[in-house]
Amino acid sequence: MGAPGTGVRPAIIALSVFLPICVAAPTATAGGVPILPEGANGWTAVEPPRSFAPDNLYMEIDGEAELFLQYEFREMTSAIVARAKDEGRTYRVERFLHGDPREAFGVYSQHRFPDQETVRLDSSEAIISDMSLDFFRGSFFVRIRAARADPGSREELLAIGRAVLGNIPGKGDPPAETLAFRIPGVVPGTTVYQKRAVLGDERLAPGFEAKFDAAGVQGTLLLILPMGSGKGGAIERLATLPGWTGDGPAVYRAELTRGPAWFSVRGKRVLGVAGKLPRARALELLDKMDESLGRTIFTAP
Repeated sequence: MGAPGTGVRPAIIALSVFLPICVAAPTATAGGVPILPEGANGWTAVEPPRSFAPDNLYMEIDGEAELFLQYEFREMTSAIVARAKDEGRTYRVERFLHGDPREAFGVYSQHRFPDQETVRLDSSEAIISDMSLDFFRGSFFVRIRAARADPGSREELLAIGRAVLGNIPGKGDPPAETLAFRIPGVVPGTTVYQKRAVLGDERLAPGFEAKFDAAGVQGTLLLILPMGSGKGGAIERLATLPGWTGDGPAVYRAELTRGPAWFSVRGKRVLGVAGKLPRARALELLDKMDESLGRTIFTAP
């Protein structure tokens, strides 16, 4: 795990954001939207912005491109910006356009860890450190990096973030599915939208997960999404899990590589709890997740 505000989840390779750029890109905006609004409180681009598409993103962030591509990546624009009165202190802005807000949140969630400091940036939660700021809004994920740590860098990072937000439509609210994890015991900073293997198993993806730790019991909460329009939906995938068996009305149990898991079908929802915990405790958690979701209905990706 990296330092607060700078890391990404395991298997994602860190890359310095200040490597020399050796490729040319023909466009200067993402989705036709400038990276900074006109007259952005004295901020200016000290180098021409550069844009990258799915087929050449690796040329700009080699080693990280695969993470972004799996979340319906469309385009990334990068720019070096500074105060017009102090162009010697620069910041790198990277703005990634994804297919929809759920996908943008997915990338943000891969950068989010429990030990990080966060602030509110308009309607968005933002991960902040002395040299970095990460957030998402609408279908965009943004990360900003300072060239060096200077007094006042945090204030300037926030100022750039607000300027960038001025050209991004939408809100910074997390997906409705994350309501399932707003229950006692959930560890802050562990809610992740996974497009691939959840708990090491492809059959559990796509879906959301969050860690819980309460009264000496630890485990993982799950919300499994349907994929495509297959008749069986998510349950059709889950039924192939090892040890899959009925364990009560609309309740199933499976034996995952990391221990037992219970799943509950609640209408179009498939909720899950994985961990070494008593069955009664697992069912209690499933009920709490369902209650927290209320009448929220989700659509297939």
